[in-house]
Amino acid sequence: MRRHKVCLAFAIALGSWLAAAQSVFGQPITAADDGTGTAVISNGNQFDITGGSLSGDGTNLFHSFTNFGLSAEQVANFMADPALYNILSRVVGGNASMIDGTVQVSGGNANLYLMNPAGIIFGETAQINVPADFVATTADSIGFGEELFTMVDNVSYVDLMGSPTSLNFDAATLGTVMNSGELAVEDGHTLTLAGDRIINLGTIEAPGGTVTLAAVPEQGQLRISQAGAVISLGVDAETWQSNSEIASFAPLLTGGELPLATQVNVNANGQITLAGAENPGTAVVSGTVSTAAADDVGGTVQIVGPQIALIDATVDASGHTGGGTVLVGGEYRGQGTLPTATNTLVDANSTISASAGNTGNGGEVIVWADDTTALAGEIDARGGIDKGDGGFVEVSGAEHLIYQGTVDTTATNGQMGTLLLDPTDVVITPGGTTVGFTGQLLAGDASPTTISQNQLQALPGNTNVIIQATNSITIEPLQPQGLPGLPASLDFQEGSGSISFEAGGPITMNPNDSIVTFGRDINITGSELTLGNIDASGAAIYSSRVFIRNGDGGNVNLTATTGNISAETVGSDGGLLTGGNAGDIIINTPGSFTTRGVSALAVGSSSAGDITINAGSVDIDFAEVLAGSFRISNGNDGTLTINGQPLAGTTFTNITGSGNNINFGLDGLGGTGPLGNFSNPISGETASNLTWMEGFVSAQEHWNNVMRDIRRWDAGRSYCITTDPECGLY
Repeated sequence: MRRHKVCLAFAIALGSWLAAAQSVFGQPITAADDGTGTAVISNGNQFDITGGSLSGDGTNLFHSFTNFGLSAEQVANFMADPALYNILSRVVGGNASMIDGTVQVSGGNANLYLMNPAGIIFGETAQINVPADFVATTADSIGFGEELFTMVDNVSYVDLMGSPTSLNFDAATLGTVMNSGELAVEDGHTLTLAGDRIINLGTIEAPGGTVTLAAVPEQGQLRISQAGAVISLGVDAETWQSNSEIASFAPLLTGGELPLATQVNVNANGQITLAGAENPGTAVVSGTVSTAAADDVGGTVQIVGPQIALIDATVDASGHTGGGTVLVGGEYRGQGTLPTATNTLVDANSTISASAGNTGNGGEVIVWADDTTALAGEIDARGGIDKGDGGFVEVSGAEHLIYQGTVDTTATNGQMGTLLLDPTDVVITPGGTTVGFTGQLLAGDASPTTISQNQLQALPGNTNVIIQATNSITIEPLQPQGLPGLPASLDFQEGSGSISFEAGGPITMNPNDSIVTFGRDINITGSELTLGNIDASGAAIYSSRVFIRNGDGGNVNLTATTGNISAETVGSDGGLLTGGNAGDIIINTPGSFTTRGVSALAVGSSSAGDITINAGSVDIDFAEVLAGSFRISNGNDGTLTINGQPLAGTTFTNITGSGNNINFGLDGLGGTGPLGNFSNPISGETASNLTWMEGFVSAQEHWNNVMRDIRRWDAGRSYCITTDPECGLY
């Protein structure tokens, strides 16, 4: 079983809590004598709840209880009529509500709100049977615009009209909402648990609807939509962010015990306390949370709080006709109105799904934290089997990210989806290295973001992969894997998904290592690039495996926004043994471009790629620029365009074929010695295939006394550009 170990020790003590609760509470449900007018009629194991006070528009019914609790097989039956939209109940006696029976609404289709600041516990046999939405909260008031349904007696119920707009939490309130039962609402409806701490060990279901689990620190206000789902948070930012410590982190990634809250106690006053979790604003999710839809699009799951931990959890928003939405810790890039987590953890035994079934697109999964996010579990947002595109997954910590999980956004019959990783700094570690987390869990003392070589290599080939960093991306010396004697390389899976490394600062790697995409497009953008071998060829032999196929090369785009680019080699060749078109190579830098070779070759009737280099200066040292095709049979040759000043020793070779277009815009020639050498074989049917752009013409005129004349090129001959008068056509 996946949930081989529920690592919260308080789960073991659940039965003793309920027994203790009965001794504290006496009669499970008692109406408060505060003028609200609530009446509780006992009928065997069923408690019929009638009376109460109505709002001025007659759509909201309010109840007040001294105690509210149920043992197994007991039923709390809220009587309603068709005119009611909402039934709102408060528990004012100061005792936590221990519910191990069934809470239901009969006679109408009203939403049900249960508010108890002391805490609400749903035991292992707890159920809800409501026709609409359900909200359980430890807030101390529920807002209706400027009006409040509070815990005090002097509430003007007639003024509480319309739908609730907020759940409000006082600084003195530290209540917990915990579920170990099976809570479910009907299709398309909303189920919300909101408290200072949220713990789920059971099952929560809202097929095609919305599940919101919201942990709120003191002095917080959750603004809610008409359907009861959380839409934004009104809370002091420092209060929210300061409640971020949880516990030692390293064991959690591998399924170890969670010392987050070692014991849940019911004190003499009936209030729930959590030993080992002194700070409010903690959401711990185990068990199952589902908005999966068997015949429709999956629903929405929202899990919010300053610190969030998914431990042995299954979160499912999949749908037969499309995946739904899962938001853990915030929305895309931490933007939007949903409150953001300070720290978020998804352990190795947890899964999140927003995949489509037979048809439809994969959904959206966001795992976010303003400080640190750690993912060791699995996420999928696949497209439908028969039709549909893959979904979108973002796993990001604005400051730190520990990525040791797996993500699948593939599509069998559609466009692939996207995985976005975008923290402040990224370090890619060799092999399967995991970086332990010492100190307090997610408390702001994290190491830089770490992603292992093996984790990237395991990503499905049909997923677009975007690794973004606000500052830098560093690829540590990679681990050779597989065939001995071959260079160490980061080998992505074969497929059609693009790969992007994007940084606001520099991107660096060991010059002897390689990034291999096996025909997938790759984009690398940073302020300055220090790279090894970048290989998007359609065939390759590298450290992890031999790869030979009739494949096309991928496109390569290298961009330095402010600095230089250096790369050992850059390649996008087609499958050289069995055919395949080459990809295009584009290199842009305001500084220098230095490499030992650039190649976009193809064989036979396949087309070579175009190579475009825009640089302040170009140094292709002791190597080649290959943009032609091997002439086994007719094929289309690529275009080579170089704009910049070639440095001494630059060599261009094997630019061949009748269709070649070779364009040079070489500005600012100067100095002594060879500035550019073109060696055998360089050929073109006519001289018009060779274009000297404006910058070079100016340079030729400037060096007219020493450069001789530029003559037509003949097949098999070579020409060099130099300040040496002995150089010329030979």
